[in-house]
Amino acid sequence: MDRGAFTRLVWPKHAEHDIVMRVGDRLVHCAHCGCSLRAMQPPQSGYSHTAMYYECVGDDCRQVVWARAELVDRELQEFTRHRLSDPSPGAGWQRARFALIDAELAEARELWAWYADPQHRRQLARAFAWWRAPRMLPLMLFGHESLWWVRSGLQQLGDELAGQVVRLAERPVQATGRTLLSVLREARTAYKSAHSAWLMKDWPSPAARRRLEESQDRFWNLLLGTQWRDLGPAEPPVDDRALTRDWTQEHGMLSRRRELLRLAIDTDRLVLYGLPGTAPRIEAVPASPSTR
Repeated sequence: MDRGAFTRLVWPKHAEHDIVMRVGDRLVHCAHCGCSLRAMQPPQSGYSHTAMYYECVGDDCRQVVWARAELVDRELQEFTRHRLSDPSPGAGWQRARFALIDAELAEARELWAWYADPQHRRQLARAFAWWRAPRMLPLMLFGHESLWWVRSGLQQLGDELAGQVVRLAERPVQATGRTLLSVLREARTAYKSAHSAWLMKDWPSPAARRRLEESQDRFWNLLLGTQWRDLGPAEPPVDDRALTRDWTQEHGMLSRRRELLRLAIDTDRLVLYGLPGTAPRIEAVPASPSTR
């Protein structure tokens, strides 16, 4: 990883295709061609409101599944509740939660391995040395050290990743797993506190920088060095508020609902069937052994 790749990874990426409108966006697939589906709203005129449907993203297909998005979401909620109610340690969603954690942390491991190298930290300091020239600083940023952008980016990214780990880990059955999560939460809190104290200083003192670096290193080494598979099985999240509230009536907690749906899907592929005047039907197609 070079310096340019590092700075691109520091801030979490919010690509256009990550902006979703319904819980099933790109998590369900077209029964005709197999491409993913996205929620869409047909053209409307004046102040009229038309229902949302799911549309295939395949360039050669663009088929619209003529089933209202609310009806599809109801089927997805039932599917998720059924899958996540399995309490056995070998349930698919137990496997899936670790796979999702690994996916969230994959790039971050590469990032931190690069940044932890003292030579690379010095390389970044030299790259941002122009911030030390007062004439080039906006007034509102005067006094900040040259690496404030990188440090803040690392803190935000780490905070989001830790939040993902805590949510995906659910409630471990084993006491050792609960202890691991408690230690991570404490390190996350200390990191956020040290970062906030550093930002509040007009000119951060060496002691403030040292406290930030110590809490930063402890947090990142814990987050990326811990084998989260040691958490063991979790309690079924069937009482999660994001799952118990009606998905057809309340459209909040979209990110959490999509996490739960991904857990329920595991390695399967969800295919949506829908025709005008018929109820939508969701089918889970098992993945072949070679793709597991």
